[in-house]
Amino acid sequence: MSHPLPDAPEQRVLHPIPTRELERRWRAVREHMEERGIDALVMQNSNDWLGGYVKWFTDRPATNAYPRAIVFPRDGRMVSVEQGPAGGVREVPPADEIDRGVERIVFTPSYASIHYTGTYDAELVQAELRRRGYKTVGLVGTACMYHDFCAHLKQTAGSVRFVDATDMIDHIKAIKSADEIEAILDDDSVDVIVGSAVLDVLVLVEDEALLALPQAPRHAVCPEQQGIQQAAPVRNQAEQQATQEKASPFAALKDLKRDLKRN
Repeated sequence: MSHPLPDAPEQRVLHPIPTRELERRWRAVREHMEERGIDALVMQNSNDWLGGYVKWFTDRPATNAYPRAIVFPRDGRMVSVEQGPAGGVREVPPADEIDRGVERIVFTPSYASIHYTGTYDAELVQAELRRRGYKTVGLVGTACMYHDFCAHLKQTAGSVRFVDATDMIDHIKAIKSADEIEAILDDDSVDVIVGSAVLDVLVLVEDEALLALPQAPRHAVCPEQQGIQQAAPVRNQAEQQATQEKASPFAALKDLKRDLKRN
């Protein structure tokens, strides 16, 4: 039996990040960009398994190896470059429930399996950087970008200075908000260890000491095993003596041979 899709587009988004959380992230990032004199950030992902940066900024990941690049300005809304018809552009209204914080989506038929399209995304991103007159641009997660995308940006930089802003974003991502903590606690697939701001070292050492104790008291050296080890040399010596005393079956033949020679 088929099920019709929900009427509202936002109802088709699974587990959406609250808009207030996205806005908190954008404010935190822009504060750090202001401190470092960064005019814009550029990121690109191509899958929803390791597509953390694009998803973290927009709540919409790249999928199925189709690249999605984001230009995140210090002022204003974002521009998204993604797979679609050549020359396609969609202006996103400010109140859009899906592409929140995005001003424009620019499309291009870029495919990793078609080599000559490898720079299409970078060309559109570079055009956006020049159109807005950005001077210093931070690259976020270059390890997640396609090589041709990143290389073309740098080769055609012109007056744009690129810096690595990955660590800056990673430090911001590491600080979890109340919304993020609640989402983690509600996820049954995540094992949560509740910590505290102050560490009681005495309790920690006591717990470790208790865990190090054996389940039952025991000697440093097992007496039974020690007795076996002590008895082993005596037993071995007795066995050697008994072996020496035992007559060899060839001794009689040796004597018989000697008697025959005498006769």
